[in-house]
Formats: sequence, C-alpha cells, structure tokens
Amino acid sequence: MKKSLYIIIIFSFSFSLNLFTEFSSFIIGEQIIEEPFLGGMNKPRVQWVDWDNDSDDDLFLLDEDGRIKYFKN
Repeated sequence: MKKSLYIIIIFSFSFSLNLFTEFSSFIIGEQIIEEPFLGGMNKPRVQWVDWDNDSDDDLFLLDEDGRIKYFKN
C-alpha cells in the first residue's frame, strides 16, 4: 500500500470587486432600449415566416413560458 501525503496550502488574497450598476442603452431609430442585456429569453424557439406577404421573412420567437414575440422584417 502506498502512503500518500497531501499538503493543502491555502492562500488568502485580498482583492476588491467593483460592480457597475449603470448599464448602457441602445438607440435604434428613435426608440431607446434601456438596459438591453438584463433579462431575456430562456429557451426561445425561432420561426421565420413571411407573415405580411412582403417577400421577406418575419421573425417569431416562442419562449418556454408560452409568450410569442413578433419582429417584422
């Protein structure tokens, strides 16, 4: 049988953590989207359909909570 010697060395480091509470915003056209990266969809299902018959596909997103979002292309 082998005898093993385990040496555990614990270092304690002193550091500071800076959290930013202000998030940027996006401006798309005339619409301002505040804090765009907070929240979101968990498991979206993507479906492209030409919903308005204008020869370009529109985006439908179905999230796991049953909400559907429509984005016109």
